[in-house]
Order: sequence, then C-alpha cells, then structure tokens
Amino acid sequence: MNMMYLRNDSSPDVVSGFTIAMTFTMMNVLASVQGLIVAVGVLTSIAFGQHDYPECEKVLQRGRILCLFAFLPILIVQLCCYRILITIGIDIKVAEYAHYNGLYLCLAMLF
Repeated sequence: MNMMYLRNDSSPDVVSGFTIAMTFTMMNVLASVQGLIVAVGVLTSIAFGQHDYPECEKVLQRGRILCLFAFLPILIVQLCCYRILITIGIDIKVAEYAHYNGLYLCLAMLF
C-alpha cells in the first residue's frame, strides 16, 4: 500500500518520510514483538510435539495477551514519533509523512 502511495507522489519529502517510518517502525516493532511471536511459536511446537494439547492452548492464549501488552507501549512511542523526529532535527514535512506512514505500518503489523 505504501509503495503504491510512493509511486503516485515520489517527492523527496515523501520518500524520506517513508524511509524514516520504515526504520522507526521496524526498529520498535520487530525488535520486541516479533521476538515474542517467535517464542510463542517455539513453545507451541514443543507442546504440540509432546501431544499436550491443553498446554498448546494455554501458550497460544497467553502469548496473544502478552504480545498485545507488549504492543501497547510501542504504539504509544509510535504516536509520539512526530515529536521525537522534530526533536532530533528532522524536517517538519518529512516528520509528518514518517508519523502517518509509521502508524499505518504499525497497525498493519498488528493484524
């Protein structure tokens, strides 16, 4: 979706905002939540291999809740992305593009 948006308006502000959003979002989301998702997959596979199906259910339910709780602070940081980028000296227009693209990427990763 973002690549289609870039194709329509490929000004330097949009491209740099998109790049900053990808970096900011991937750094926040993938570093924390992706590790939890992988851990849940491994624990579920171990329980499934031992034919302990109630344990599989517990791991999946608790893992989903844990990932949701881990995602909430990341969402708060993502909502403050504009202010963070302005503080470190990024152009206002680029920071605005990065903020909105980052929110869309973050929400897309949630689903």
